[in-house]
Amino acid sequence: MLQKHLKTAVLCCGLVALSACETSRLDQDTLNNDGSIFLEIKQPVALQKLHAERPGDTRVNALLASQKEMPDQEVRLVQARPAAIKADTKLLSVQLPDGQVVTFQQRRSSEKDASESYWFGDIVSDRKHRFPSAKEVDVDPMEWMSISRYGEQLLGSLHVRGNTYQLASLGDGRQLVIKSTRVPAAECEPLVENLEQGQVAKVAGKSNDSPSVVRVLVVSTNEGRLVDFDIEQGMKHVLETATSIYQGSGVNVRFEYAQHIPVVYSEATRDYDLTNILRDLRNAQHPIGMLVKERRDTFQADVVIVVSSQRLLTYGKAYIQARKETAFVIVPLFTYYGVGLVGDKTIHQLGHLFGAGHGWYPGDPIAPPPQYRNGYLTKTGTVLYRTIMAYLDCLLRENCYGDPFTFEVDHFSDSNAEYYGVKLGAEPNNNVVRLLKERVGEVSNFYP
Repeated sequence: MLQKHLKTAVLCCGLVALSACETSRLDQDTLNNDGSIFLEIKQPVALQKLHAERPGDTRVNALLASQKEMPDQEVRLVQARPAAIKADTKLLSVQLPDGQVVTFQQRRSSEKDASESYWFGDIVSDRKHRFPSAKEVDVDPMEWMSISRYGEQLLGSLHVRGNTYQLASLGDGRQLVIKSTRVPAAECEPLVENLEQGQVAKVAGKSNDSPSVVRVLVVSTNEGRLVDFDIEQGMKHVLETATSIYQGSGVNVRFEYAQHIPVVYSEATRDYDLTNILRDLRNAQHPIGMLVKERRDTFQADVVIVVSSQRLLTYGKAYIQARKETAFVIVPLFTYYGVGLVGDKTIHQLGHLFGAGHGWYPGDPIAPPPQYRNGYLTKTGTVLYRTIMAYLDCLLRENCYGDPFTFEVDHFSDSNAEYYGVKLGAEPNNNVVRLLKERVGEVSNFYP
């Protein structure tokens, strides 16, 4: 997520270094179920050379165009074994650019058929043994891998040692990883619904004893479909990753892809303003909003995600603590940041939709109810840890905790959770997991 990508040397100075430094001792146990490496990250590749080889490749052109905004991004070829992405694979190993091998253990998987499957796992370590507290999280929220396979093509991201590697494919079938050490801060204030639209009674939620299934309709604009991003495959992967991250935080929810609806709608009619675009698409009195409502009803979709081509640096928009009529999210597509960042933005905006805010900091007024809706930041020595939701608000403030090294923990704030012994939440202001558990049943039952 934002500013996730840090210098490897820094990792050996903080608590997360315990994870980074211990992985080298696991080399003997690396290796897939059949004893081979799943993914080998190879030499850097010059984009100009790729462009000369494949001048019409949209992915290469997008990466070249992004160099001004992301001058530190690094592109490498990879050697991969796509067939290893299947439900019965329990371990996957990756060889990093420095030759070290790290191993991931399966946490969840799904398999539609022989050609389409998904795999999520976190790094193998002895963290739970060294931090035996009942509050220590089970799934590692900083070192994990989320991969989808479509035939011989892989899609997804790898998070290890403070770096994120986005998997992508060239038109000739070769696989790449895109690594960047920093993504700039972005604007992301949630929307408050227009109360003039009228309120409706809340829908009763399901019991938290069984998974809450939130069905998602994906809507694309004219401009969104021009981005070099396979919307159907990409958003299926994004929703699988969102499910993995929410479940890793202890929230019993599954996001289910319902359908992709391409609508004839130009963002230019709203001067590319995400707020107004979202208002049009959710307004049942607007011609395009009427069409979206009809399709949403047909597919019984609890939530609508609009994908756009917004090129300004923004993290998207969502109506905070949405009811059925406002359960809409808009997420911009950025080819060169990869599907991983689209996933980060979607996870964040869905958090807003359920009711989560960015953060509460000492000196702030009491947050509106529920008071515990906020992300969490905590400083340990020179390191700032922040959970999902919290970081954006912090990055946009001046002198927010000084300028420490920042570790983003892909876990929602939880006053009952710790990572390497570091608290991930606090009462009464920082327990988004509590909020999500209260809300997912209601949202999943927008269409009973």
